[in-house]
Amino acid sequence: MQKTLEGWENYLRSFLSHIHLLAEIPLDYSDVGNLKGLIRDLIRAKGIQDATNVLANEFPTVFITYLSAFSAINTEAGYWEALADSLNAPRHLHNLNWHKNYLSILKKLQLNSFEYTGSMKYVTTIRIHGGIPAYSLPDYFEFLLFPSLEKFFWRDLPADEFIKNLLNGEFRFYGDHTILNFFEFSGEVGISYLLACQQMVKDVKEKGYFEPSLEMNLPSYVVDAFEDFRQRREGKKNGESAPKIICDFYEKTFTLRFPKLFISPNLVENDLFWRVVNLRNGTQQDLPIRLLRSGINVIVSGDSFKIDEPVIELLISLISKSNNDHEVTTHRTWKVPVFPASGKSPLMVWQNIQEEPTLLRWRQKIPAEALAVILPNDCSILVDGVEKCIGKFGNLPNAFSDWKLEVWNFSESNYILVERNNDFPWPPIPIKTKPPEVSFTRAEPYNRDTDPNGSPLFINQIPSLRFPINEISADLSKWKITIKAEGIAPTQFFNTFSLDEAKDSLSQNGDIHVLDLSYLFGQKPVIGTYEIQINGPFGFNQALYFRVWPNLTILNLPSSIEAISKENIEFTIASILDFECECQAGVEQVSVEKTVGLYKITASPTTERVDLYLTTRTEAGLPIRVPLYVAIPGAKWLLGGISTITQTENEWCHQEVSISIDLLLQSQQPCLHLQVYGQDVDCENSRLTLCDPTQALGEIQAINPQGNIMGGQTIYFDLSGIKNNLTQLTDISIFQIKAEIHCRYKKDVFYLPLVALKRELQISDVNLEELNRDDLRYRLTWQEPYPLKNRRFLLWSAWQPWADPIEVQIPDDSFGVCEFGGCSLPPSHYRVAFYTAFQWEEKRMEIPKDEYFDLKKADAQKKINEVIQELQKAKGNKFILHFTLACIYQSENLAENLKHEVDWCIENLDQASLLKTISFYHWLGKVDPSSQKAVALRMRKPEMLGLLFQNYEDNNPIRKEYVEILATIKIGFMDPKIPWLLLEHSNNPLLEFRSFTSLVENEEDEVIGVILNWIDQGRLDIGDAVEIMCRNPEFALKHLIMMKLDNPLAEILLKKIFDQCGDVSDYIRSGYRVTTEIGTGRLIKILDDKGNEIDHLLETANEGILLVGLHDEICGELGELVEIDLANRIIRFPNAERLYKCTKCNRFVSASQEKVINNHNKIAHEGLGPAFRPIQSNTIPLETDPEFESDKLEQENPN
Repeated sequence: MQKTLEGWENYLRSFLSHIHLLAEIPLDYSDVGNLKGLIRDLIRAKGIQDATNVLANEFPTVFITYLSAFSAINTEAGYWEALADSLNAPRHLHNLNWHKNYLSILKKLQLNSFEYTGSMKYVTTIRIHGGIPAYSLPDYFEFLLFPSLEKFFWRDLPADEFIKNLLNGEFRFYGDHTILNFFEFSGEVGISYLLACQQMVKDVKEKGYFEPSLEMNLPSYVVDAFEDFRQRREGKKNGESAPKIICDFYEKTFTLRFPKLFISPNLVENDLFWRVVNLRNGTQQDLPIRLLRSGINVIVSGDSFKIDEPVIELLISLISKSNNDHEVTTHRTWKVPVFPASGKSPLMVWQNIQEEPTLLRWRQKIPAEALAVILPNDCSILVDGVEKCIGKFGNLPNAFSDWKLEVWNFSESNYILVERNNDFPWPPIPIKTKPPEVSFTRAEPYNRDTDPNGSPLFINQIPSLRFPINEISADLSKWKITIKAEGIAPTQFFNTFSLDEAKDSLSQNGDIHVLDLSYLFGQKPVIGTYEIQINGPFGFNQALYFRVWPNLTILNLPSSIEAISKENIEFTIASILDFECECQAGVEQVSVEKTVGLYKITASPTTERVDLYLTTRTEAGLPIRVPLYVAIPGAKWLLGGISTITQTENEWCHQEVSISIDLLLQSQQPCLHLQVYGQDVDCENSRLTLCDPTQALGEIQAINPQGNIMGGQTIYFDLSGIKNNLTQLTDISIFQIKAEIHCRYKKDVFYLPLVALKRELQISDVNLEELNRDDLRYRLTWQEPYPLKNRRFLLWSAWQPWADPIEVQIPDDSFGVCEFGGCSLPPSHYRVAFYTAFQWEEKRMEIPKDEYFDLKKADAQKKINEVIQELQKAKGNKFILHFTLACIYQSENLAENLKHEVDWCIENLDQASLLKTISFYHWLGKVDPSSQKAVALRMRKPEMLGLLFQNYEDNNPIRKEYVEILATIKIGFMDPKIPWLLLEHSNNPLLEFRSFTSLVENEEDEVIGVILNWIDQGRLDIGDAVEIMCRNPEFALKHLIMMKLDNPLAEILLKKIFDQCGDVSDYIRSGYRVTTEIGTGRLIKILDDKGNEIDHLLETANEGILLVGLHDEICGELGELVEIDLANRIIRFPNAERLYKCTKCNRFVSASQEKVINNHNKIAHEGLGPAFRPIQSNTIPLETDPEFESDKLEQENPN
């Protein structure tokens, strides 16, 4: 922020060539307050006359900017008097020609003066230039713009009529006065402004995404604020994420990180994919979507897309393609700006530079913190204030070579300018300290819990809220807080209030106000997960989340890096509460074992966080489930400088990673980032060592850490210095990079293997010989320039892809020859691959896709004849022989024969073992992908599924691979046994959703009870369950009604299904039209036989009471209240002593004689000779059953 009038004048003047209205200059409330203070000081020092001259002549831009900015925030009736009061000046500013000076300066600076006539021309011009300030735009969008297009009583009004209604109607009572001021005084400008904003909303609805254009004719700050507001209004569940652009500063690469989204069960039956469109050239790519478990939800994983050129904008869409008719549907769309467009400021700003540098979509201002910037090579940054460039990375590579990367600390800067060729073509960019936010206080979050979404866990305490309220936000009635509980059983908790209403629980110390939330909960902590939505003055909007659990103890949880070992990590969870502990759905390599009052947790040593649920129950038996995220100390590392060669994205590793030595040698800047978490590490004294792992004292070279200009806890090591040793020590086939980690407050040193560098073998002229068939001895020969240590080869048959490969360790002293035995190698087509591996590395089972040698040790035709002869002799299972023939025909390119054998194998798949079935499926993917689906369909036969789930445990890789294949099938289940088996055993979200949907659609009676159990156990989200049941709501409702007395979940689901499905045949709800034998009306409420209000009732029910607003079409509002008692078959008028019945039609009864004569008779009988009969009772018999009809349209649009 500027500190002098001179500074403000220079700063404000730099905007003038880029704006049309003064409101486009990015000022917030504190800026206006600073200007006010400086002008007030000037008036105090020089007197009003001289101060006026100084402002008009020396600081004219300050003068007109403050007058317009003040007009936007002023809520007083008289503008000039209020202005004078704000500056502690005499109230005769008009006599000092402030109004004329304002217009004169506008013209001199070539800004629009609008040339209004009449007594208000000065104030009108001032207010138009003041506009609607950025901090008032959220209120404008929410309470005025969107309602003007959505509310039925406003949406058809012309803009000028709408504004008249706005100024005279309800908005005046709760609206932001700055908005009212603008529209009250802006005339045609205000009408054009509203029309342009309305068109902006319509364009978004039409396109599905926001696309600013010059035709909008709106200030850029309004367009920017609208996009921010629109994204917030669309909203996202806690745990979802928006698309992001990520920059790897060391690799100098850019990637698009796709959003993480919760997926509806209705979508999993379709093919899901991302569509990425380059809006500049129209090219598009479709990328498949991976679905993952996240607690009880199914999410789209946050995969990445590499950006290879300086693209301006990307359009990202979530697309589904139905399997039945291949209809393509777009579900969500995002327009993601990347590199700046022509005419825009070329500055790209990156936040979160210590962890994951993310592109910041800055809106006129950037935050006062350490940031990375990317800008064109011919541009430079000029800083007003403290200039602190932390480092420069130089030019970017390849297609980005016209851009450069720098890191700056802007924490003490006022604004920056981007310079090109000694000119400043773009407006200055203000730098602002992030305003204080509401935070938790007076409670300490549990320190071993690390929620990835930032929600703290409080044990046996309820937090208070700390509000940073100052003079500009001191109106407590403007602060609105909504607190609600999440989950199935929301503990009757939902509360909305203003700070003014809660002032008895509000304490104040200067600008800090603390709200004690315990008055809402009571002194006893209420178990659950809570969301707090806070809305405050000037567009303040913030969401907070927290969790509460009364008592929790975690025993034996490792507190240091010692947890990193080959052994599992074990700890125990205890609580005095009666509770259950379980893994969140989708969590792998973690087990939970219940003992007496305790839960023992076992996790693999590579686990960074253990995600659990703690569950207790309400008195009604509903589960209250609180997630717990237990942080495990450990380390992870990332090898940098190689992604531009491998064309893959870097990933953090928790276990030793192997790479080729040549890959590191080719890298221009190889490096390693080491991050130790859960432990205070001495970064300066920790180091890496390059070792020969085959030697006891194998250290070759030490690698010390480098200064990390990005800051943070990551230790950065430059690996360029080890290239010489890697090149010169040619007899070492495998090097190892180890970490030597020193703790800051302990003497302990931990050693951790990080990277294995393996030398590529230069092999040629490979041959295989049989030495002795009886002894099963063979010789493999090859040529190589020099022998290396730690060599191995893998040998397998191309004609038997189901057979395990044979791995042999080559003796270190062998040179081009290796004899081996103990295995049978009949004549066949073999393949062999060479590689290096540590002596202690496990046997490699995965067959490489390339870099192997072909060894044809059999005549194909002869082998075919032999197999055919065996087939003629064979009895029973012949699958393996036909599969062998198929493999031989494929290697010999005999297409017709191949098709015949493939068809036989598919038709007789039940003869194959599960392992050979998987092998056949994968082999077919290379040979005939179109036939894979037929194999997969047969793989899900109940008999094969039964064998799979009986013979292989949950974590068995064969079982996992088999289930993944099943998930590729999107065809419905013909046999109901299949979905039941998959639900019980698959643990795959796609298969589970499809199975539930199939069972509900086919009306399997037990499925509704299973769904309730899954919700209760935390295996299925209640929203997903509702979507599944809504595929057959009548069936679901029938079973839920039967279950609701015994299961409180059933009652919750009933209401949610009605809310989502709306009208369900055979059921009635409040709001329905009711036709009775005595008139029509609207169903107001439904009561059960005990007088309790219920949500729904079977249309044919013979018990219950219907409260109906009868004759509402002639009586207005709710009509006459009547009770239709279905059990006793009577209609009761509870507020009447006698009734009157029209004897002309005998179809109208009322408690009012006047309604019979003046209303009903006029409408139904043209007002001729009314005839009625009094009934000396307030009840009449119910002769015929009422008829019901939904009236949704009328509910939505009463007009």
